[in-house]
Amino acid sequence: MATPTTAALDLTPLLAPRSIAIVGASDSGDKPGTRLARLFGDFAGPVYAVNPRRLDLPGLIWVPDVASIPEPVDLGCFALPADGVPPALERLAEQGTRAAIVYSGGFGESGAAGAALERRLTSIVDEYGIALCGPNTAGVISLRTGFVGSFTHALVDGAPPAGSLMVVTQSGAVGGILLTRLRDRGVGVSHWISVGNGATLDVADYLEFAAADDDTAAVALFLEGLRDGAAFRAAVRRCREAGKAVIAYKAGATGEGARAALSHTGKLAGSDRVYDGVLRQLGVRRAVDLEHLAQLAMMACWSPAGVGDRGAVLSASGAGCTISVDEIVGAGLRLAGLAPATSDRLAELLPSFGQQANPVDLTGKALENLSVLRGALDAVQRDPGVDFVVLGFATKNEPEIAEAVAATWHRDKPLVCVLPVSEAAARPMREPLARHGVPAFTEYADAVRGIAAMLPARAVPPAEPAVPVAAAPGWVSGEDALSMLGAAGITVPVTERVRTEAEAEAVAARLGGPVVVKVDHPAILHKSDFGAVRVGVAVSDVAACCAELRAAASAVVPDFAEAGGFLVQQQISGGVEVLAGLSQDPTFGPVLTIGLGGTLVELLGETASRALPLTDDEIRAAIDDTRLGQALVGHRGGARDVDALVRTIARFQEFLAGRPDVVEADLNPILVLADGCAVVDARLRLA
Repeated sequence: MATPTTAALDLTPLLAPRSIAIVGASDSGDKPGTRLARLFGDFAGPVYAVNPRRLDLPGLIWVPDVASIPEPVDLGCFALPADGVPPALERLAEQGTRAAIVYSGGFGESGAAGAALERRLTSIVDEYGIALCGPNTAGVISLRTGFVGSFTHALVDGAPPAGSLMVVTQSGAVGGILLTRLRDRGVGVSHWISVGNGATLDVADYLEFAAADDDTAAVALFLEGLRDGAAFRAAVRRCREAGKAVIAYKAGATGEGARAALSHTGKLAGSDRVYDGVLRQLGVRRAVDLEHLAQLAMMACWSPAGVGDRGAVLSASGAGCTISVDEIVGAGLRLAGLAPATSDRLAELLPSFGQQANPVDLTGKALENLSVLRGALDAVQRDPGVDFVVLGFATKNEPEIAEAVAATWHRDKPLVCVLPVSEAAARPMREPLARHGVPAFTEYADAVRGIAAMLPARAVPPAEPAVPVAAAPGWVSGEDALSMLGAAGITVPVTERVRTEAEAEAVAARLGGPVVVKVDHPAILHKSDFGAVRVGVAVSDVAACCAELRAAASAVVPDFAEAGGFLVQQQISGGVEVLAGLSQDPTFGPVLTIGLGGTLVELLGETASRALPLTDDEIRAAIDDTRLGQALVGHRGGARDVDALVRTIARFQEFLAGRPDVVEADLNPILVLADGCAVVDARLRLA
């Protein structure tokens, strides 16, 4: 195992210890201390069983207390009540221990008293430089080093093979289920880590480790919530820069689930919409359930850097060909056109009733004569117009067919097999394929869904910029907000604030033509909700319009006569209404929300959220994630200027970078025209 570090800590003592102390070891019942004693009974190095009562444990060295351990140990494993952990950890740290696993619960997840104990743990870790897994953890497993520091029941029927997938889970139970599914699919695992409460080493720290770990090619995450969104984003970026795929299943999508996550790990689950947007932004493939996570894990290890979208299908079943094509097209992938040389070679190999075009119907002859199967697979893989291959075949337990497939696989051309049989029947075929790194599914849809998820992700997001600090408290709206945006290079219509009907009429005459008239008062932020906006007002009607709006506003805000007025604005007609908003997420910080705007924005719910900062490509991707993308390409009224919208949002982002005192904002609507766009209303909240 390589020895990358995270936060200046070497994780080797945690994942490959040479000596262990079990603090709270036991020889009775099914206590955690007893299970640990059984777990480490065959450990190659010295294992000290710490308990005031004398223990007779085969393979372990009994000591009455930590002070009696005669040498510094690499790893301390704690299975005793929470209040006993900090003093024991501190004593071990004084003796030179540099890693610890705290299996005990009763810390930050259990209330104020537990949180205080967890803070004490953190202070000891910080003082002595300890790599701490937990507390409230199911432990760690390193299949690369052979160290098993977890008593998860997932190992009862055996562990997965050693491989290149690192699993990081915020739930030991869910992580155990994932481990069994990976084992059943023959997916090789490098390290399995149950984060627990993540008092010091959290998900981001393990991702930093994975980015530098030579044994890890991809990372699978089970998430309930994150404590430090910025650290998570930075760690994912480093994994991406290292060419390592990150996939995740995020729980806590509902309000009830988020509350359950808080009670389980002590972390806020956060807005699922924001999580979904940030994961997309980072290029993290998000699974919809545990089964999907296992499938994506299999694909990520096979092709961590992503694949092209032109697929070829070979199947011994004509129906299999049809199903595969439907799934490929339905997933937004393309069916590759075969080169003439490829078709000629297939014609030589296959019977006349087979199909030499894509999809390729191999017929039953390919399973009767493996040279036909190998020749056809080789020819299609050599075709430069093919990015990936789907091979479907159903047989009885004939692993020699799987061996022939694996032996013919070109390592530079992704190959996925479909075995349309039961999971039990597929296992003997799947094992030889997995040994060679070829993923195998029992459903065509699952295979294609996995391929689609591995398409190249967008560029790595830029690092957050350093910005100056300013301060000016309160809401800014109307003319002031638009003036601030206009000064930042964002197109806004001419807007003037007036107090009287006569002043409004004079401004309208100067602007010429119909205008927009709005009520202006600090208590009326959502003007449309109060009927406080009039559009297309002729110059001759402006005074009467203002009088009508004054009467309506005075009924809502009694001080309108003293504090209120009107905004008279140049009218911009037509265009698609767009929302761009800024909010503060408890996990990821400043978040930009983009979607269809106007008065129905809450009702439509057509928005996509992304953590700042964004590249232009990420802005476009956010637009395309909602029906806004369809509206802008010309659903009705012709195509709109998407480039102008991207520029406007990019300039808004630059404006925010220079004004960190802007903590909340709504640009709604932004009118996107056939040529250009303009922000016609906005409000900003300054801290």
